[in-house]
Amino acid sequence: MKRGWLPELARDRRIEAVGIAIIAFGCLLTGLTWAGVREASNVAYQLPIIASGGILAVGCFIVGGLLLVGGIVMTRFARLEAGRARSVALRTADGEVQLPDGTLERREAVRSRRRVTAGSTTET
Repeated sequence: MKRGWLPELARDRRIEAVGIAIIAFGCLLTGLTWAGVREASNVAYQLPIIASGGILAVGCFIVGGLLLVGGIVMTRFARLEAGRARSVALRTADGEVQLPDGTLERREAVRSRRRVTAGSTTET
């Protein structure tokens, strides 16, 4: 069954690398903007430098941060899916279903909690 491009993209971690590169470019733009503002002596000359470089740097920080966090979330999601795939019931050679250790105990504990009626109370 083909799952699409999302789990495959999460495995190679390119999105996180691109996010870090964009954040680094934003840092470079911040430095260049600061150097340009520092060299300009008139406030009227500083405003276009701040407007172009500063806003682009902030945009790079936002986009890079979103890509970085998105890559981390996708990686965790891919790991969770891989763990779920391993914990799904395994079939033995004779066709019996073999559940992972502790599954039956957890199910019984949940069922016993559900059996408590709405009006009953437990005394300790």
